[in-house]
Amino acid sequence: MGPRRVRHIALVGALVVGIVAVPATTGSARPTRNTPAAPTVVHHATTKAHTLATPGLKTIESISLTAGNWSIFAKATAIDPSGGDFFRCTLVATSPTTQLDGATTSLNPTVTRDVITNITVFKTKHAVTIQQRCGHDVDGGDAGSIDAGASVVAFLTPATRVRTARTTAQTPLPNREFSGVANLSLPKGNWVVVAKVTPVDLTGSEGVDLCRLGSAPDFQRVLGPSASGDHGVSTMVQVQPISVSTTTTFTLECEAATDGNYLDPGSVLWAWKATHLASATSAAPNQCPLTLSAAATSDALVLNQQVCDVGNGSFPTEIAGAHLDAGTWVALGAFDDLWPRDPNVVRCQLLNASKGKQFDVSSAALQYPGFSTTGITNLGVVVVPKHVDIEARCGQDGAGDPAVSAESGWGFIKP
Repeated sequence: MGPRRVRHIALVGALVVGIVAVPATTGSARPTRNTPAAPTVVHHATTKAHTLATPGLKTIESISLTAGNWSIFAKATAIDPSGGDFFRCTLVATSPTTQLDGATTSLNPTVTRDVITNITVFKTKHAVTIQQRCGHDVDGGDAGSIDAGASVVAFLTPATRVRTARTTAQTPLPNREFSGVANLSLPKGNWVVVAKVTPVDLTGSEGVDLCRLGSAPDFQRVLGPSASGDHGVSTMVQVQPISVSTTTTFTLECEAATDGNYLDPGSVLWAWKATHLASATSAAPNQCPLTLSAAATSDALVLNQQVCDVGNGSFPTEIAGAHLDAGTWVALGAFDDLWPRDPNVVRCQLLNASKGKQFDVSSAALQYPGFSTTGITNLGVVVVPKHVDIEARCGQDGAGDPAVSAESGWGFIKP
């Protein structure tokens, strides 16, 4: 396939299992005993797997939102140990039923699990239920499931602090020539920017699909036939800090290494304006972990780590760490372009190191030989009374040479 290219990954997150609704703390109306404040951050995570015994979408989880402008993120890990199929997840608003976002992965006997991520901004004038629905296309996926730990996070986002762009049609990917996918105009300020794309390669040839945003490193996925140990479809996510001194337009650009590839509809650029953004980037590969502490005024942290080797066993490798002060923090993002030196399952957890408590765990299957790659997404909310240290740690199940996480990123937002 030729030499591997620079990759970018992003992971983020701490997860609180169950439903978390954080009350508003500002506004003209004061809550009373009979009129509790409406939540500004809403989170739900599943605690058990959901079987997908028949084709079609199934409601995995739901959250309830009040009127307002909401940023909504969702992730789910699809697993299929045998047959293979296309697995899809969507974000849906009910009454009336409206699909807000959707993404896809393809699973097969060589790569049996992958994480699906969805992102949207949704304005509603009334109370609404948001559902994460997942499923597969045909009977070949009837042994499939959605792993425990699927999650949805929503937080109120004033229109002045959020920008978003979305595609509504397939985007062809030129062969080895970057082409514009979506544009996002950002006013002066400091922004946390998230990009989400779903590249598709059903040509039968293995190749690298790459995307980039501004001067940030490329993020990529190797796609191809199942015989090569590849996904034919897989969702990629990148998280980056961007600061601009005047209104600037950024273009998400992508390319493919083979003819006939494309991006599914639903490529998304999402940006949130921070009042005080702290960021850090590692100086060299394998200087792990990368750590960053939030100042008392910080309402966003982004860490960008270079290559880390993932060791064998129960989360032996700390990739990054964040010290968070008091507040409610939304954590979002994903490892992207994890690649193996041996067939394995890689698992990554978010750990409250101050209490020795795991907040989230996700996993991905990797196959070798070939250059199969996959990603891991973590998503959730951590409520911090005073301060907490969060560690992102990874490990692979079996023996063999370490898997590689090629440049990772981490983002935390306090709405």
